Amino acid sequence: MVRTLEGLTLDYHIVPGDYDIMQVSVKPCGSGDDPWYMKDSLSPPGETSAERLAFLRKNALEDLHNARLNCPISEGIEDRLLDGFDAAYAQFEKLNPDAQTH
Repeated sequence: MVRTLEGLTLDYHIVPGDYDIMQVSVKPCGSGDDPWYMKDSLSPPGETSAERLAFLRKNALEDLHNARLNCPISEGIEDRLLDGFDAAYAQFEKLNPDAQTH
């Protein structure tokens, strides 16, 4: 799952046999052409999709907060970036059985 708005990207994906990856990057906020980013290896805990989703949203909001501390980003972009995240994650779990067993 990847979404980009105004140079801010949220990327969450499964790495089979390993931890999942969530990365927030902001372009152009790094040195040169490289964007600033924060990358987490994680395994969403929980027996239900709602529990895993809550964990991922919390993690995404923490990373977006850190992005704001390090880069100039638009007010309210966190809400706009996460708009539709719940529905997208529900579809993501349906298409990726590994998401339910991590």
